[in-house]
Amino acid sequence: GRAAIAAARNQLWLLGDLAAAQATLEAARQRIADDGWKATVEAELALQLATAGDIREAMKVARDALGRPGIAPRAELAALIVDTLGRSLQLELEGFEAALTRGLDLAATFGAEEPLATDQLLLSKTELRRFQDPAAVLALTRERGRSDSPLLGTWRMVTAMLSLMIGDVTTAVVSSHEALLLLEEQDPFANLSMVRGVHGVALAQSTSTGPLGDLRAEFVDPGVLREPRARVWADRARAWDAVRSDPRRAIETASTGGRRAVDEGNVGWGCDLLHDAVRFGGAGEVVEFLHQATAETEAVVAGLYADHARAAADDDPIHLEHVGASFVTTGALLFGAEALSQAATAWSRRDNRVAGARAAVRGQVVAGRCPGAATPALAGVQALGLPPRQLEIILLAAGGASNRDIADQCVLSPRTVENHLSRAYRHLDIAGRPHLVDLVGQP
Repeated sequence: GRAAIAAARNQLWLLGDLAAAQATLEAARQRIADDGWKATVEAELALQLATAGDIREAMKVARDALGRPGIAPRAELAALIVDTLGRSLQLELEGFEAALTRGLDLAATFGAEEPLATDQLLLSKTELRRFQDPAAVLALTRERGRSDSPLLGTWRMVTAMLSLMIGDVTTAVVSSHEALLLLEEQDPFANLSMVRGVHGVALAQSTSTGPLGDLRAEFVDPGVLREPRARVWADRARAWDAVRSDPRRAIETASTGGRRAVDEGNVGWGCDLLHDAVRFGGAGEVVEFLHQATAETEAVVAGLYADHARAAADDDPIHLEHVGASFVTTGALLFGAEALSQAATAWSRRDNRVAGARAAVRGQVVAGRCPGAATPALAGVQALGLPPRQLEIILLAAGGASNRDIADQCVLSPRTVENHLSRAYRHLDIAGRPHLVDLVGQP
């Protein structure tokens, strides 16, 4: 067993021959009779399968190892790292916390190796919990990203991913750029290709300009496409790069890439891509597959992806407003603003100007909490909502400010403030200030 592991590591790290390394371990696994050594070989094989992106087989082998009596603590830790990674990528909540707790307890016994193992386990926690409460789990990534973690660049990358999810696109651009710089210096898990895709997506969703053109070659580089999780972000970057100039191609890229990712076992990231297609206007093409992909998970945001697809495919403004409000409740603010924008557009297609305007204004309010965001799906709030100055004034009024207070803050006359409010009330078909709070909430 020891010889097989040493040979496989040489084949992998010195020769770069992953297939030969896996074959060596599989052969040893079949020959070894001792359960303890068989578990050790299986844990090593599971790690290599996970590295190659074969998540489902990696989980199967890791669970075989975990089920063997006499498994060594180090092998058990390795198998738990693979098991929690697989559970997180497949949005498998049941059993995750028990595996995570056991893994963290084991990691704490290994001294100098503990920070790396702990980070690997916490990264899996972050991946799964982002589909439950993305805003809350972002605090963990920021904490690890400020530490002396051996995976500092990876934590900055994950901070960028979560920032995109909650709608803080400015932070996503900054964090992904920092991750690029850090991973160019030290990249223990080959995440540099992935973070280039993350940075490309952040730039494409941002109001700022950035060197997106310099990154485009990375999105089609065959080296990027070898690792499945890097390929997901290459697909996302290509889709977002195309969405303004060629929406049809963007939808096809997101749909095809998302289906492939789900089939490979990267369910969460595949659902992200499929939801991108919904955000691009292609809900009808992905709705059934997205419902199938999320049918067996209790992950809240994944379920909302499927609900969003159904509401958009049906062009149902009431359902879209409900989905938008639900996204906001989870902390996925940009998704919420986009769903409300789509609701506004759906209302306008029904010639219901007032309902469209109200949905658009709610979307404007949520979009205002998404720093730096400028996505095509926000077009409805921009076209059907209020001018920026009127929106600013009604938000102040909803917060309880008097006309005089608003005038002082906005450097306007009280009469001008009153005129803005009157126009807003007519546009939204409301009687006055008491109804503003019902419409936009209490700032």
